[in-house]
Amino acid sequence: MTRGRWAAHVPQLTASPRRHLDGIHQRRPEAARLEGVQAGDRGPAGRRDHVLQPARVLLCLHEQLRGAEDRLRGQLLGMMAFGVIADRHGRRAAFTGYSLLTAAAIYGLAFHWHALLAQPVRFWAVLFAMGLGSGCTAGFGALLAELFPTDVRNFAMGTTYNCARGVQLFAPVLVGFFVARHGLAGGLGVPMVLAVLTAAWVWTLPETRTRDLAAIAAPR
Repeated sequence: MTRGRWAAHVPQLTASPRRHLDGIHQRRPEAARLEGVQAGDRGPAGRRDHVLQPARVLLCLHEQLRGAEDRLRGQLLGMMAFGVIADRHGRRAAFTGYSLLTAAAIYGLAFHWHALLAQPVRFWAVLFAMGLGSGCTAGFGALLAELFPTDVRNFAMGTTYNCARGVQLFAPVLVGFFVARHGLAGGLGVPMVLAVLTAAWVWTLPETRTRDLAAIAAPR
């Protein structure tokens, strides 16, 4: 696209970016047909005409923002509901349900993303479910606090958190390794497997739903 054509779009984008994006989103079928420009269709200067390129970029941006919004909505709702669910059904059951929901959502994105992209409503629903499942992060602090006696609680929780951060340094390397060999499914498979392992591992911990923190004795 020429500089002049870009300039013509600037006032519209700065004045009302959401309205502009929504308008493009509603005209998606027309844009999709027009995007099928053959390689031989070129402008007067002998170069391909990129008039539609900004619209394609904005469409992608719109989809990404919508997906991020749905995931954050799900995560907020999941965090707000986690305490209620954990108090009613127990910490371990709550963590298991949330972790399995996260794993199921990641599975859909890893192995069925082609079908999901063709149906945006389902794609956003999967992102919402993944955000909902990740709401279990709101319960980590409470779970750890209930595991340790008061005398060592601060030290034990700090040690646990920082050791976890140290291990997380290897997460990008591990994900990159699987992406290089198995593509998107391999990369997303790492957090999916970890979510399933979390759902099982949490049952090795004692149930602390009715535990009196003041009554926990420090080890002698």
